Amino acid sequence: MKKLNSLTNPILDLDGLPTMKQLGTNPDGSPILVVETIGRTLANVLARGRSADPVKAMMIAMQIYGAKSVELEDTDFALVKDVFDKDPLLSNLGSAALMAVLNGAVEKAAKA
Repeated sequence: MKKLNSLTNPILDLDGLPTMKQLGTNPDGSPILVVETIGRTLANVLARGRSADPVKAMMIAMQIYGAKSVELEDTDFALVKDVFDKDPLLSNLGSAALMAVLNGAVEKAAKA
């Protein structure tokens, strides 16, 4: 079992500022912006990716989306890593942030 931490941390741009995602526009024309977090980005990678078990991938995506940390079975972690490795849409900025979290996953002892 592995634990992914820091999922609510923002993805930072080259200036060290949080990257923002535009969700739409307000009636006055101003943009509706949200901070892009590691967990939301990883969940979106799972949602748009292709895997051998799309239902499982979506269940993991929903679990990760708003969580601060998540514990994943080794098979679930492998699914996440596989989908991440195959994602052609991630920028280097996003890939580096997600890679840091995936490579930093903490090994958890299995419960008896």
